[in-house]
Amino acid sequence: MISERLGRRLTFHIDPEDTDMIEILTILRHLQYREVNPVRNLVIETINDITARESPYLNIIENHFDVVKDYRSVYLERDTL
Repeated sequence: MISERLGRRLTFHIDPEDTDMIEILTILRHLQYREVNPVRNLVIETINDITARESPYLNIIENHFDVVKDYRSVYLERDTL
């Protein structure tokens, strides 16, 4: 996976059903929970050059994150600790 602009643009080089997806998604979790400048609500606008709301990857992401959808993007909300 390539993450650009703090996750706003994601490019996956494997299928959404690939068993390695769970490990790859830990990169997004790192952005949310890192010690320096964590991203509270990570915005994803596009996945593989299509809108995140229409992406087949969104299902696997929803299985592992708290996802909120708006009219043009999706947000991964960070759990409050």
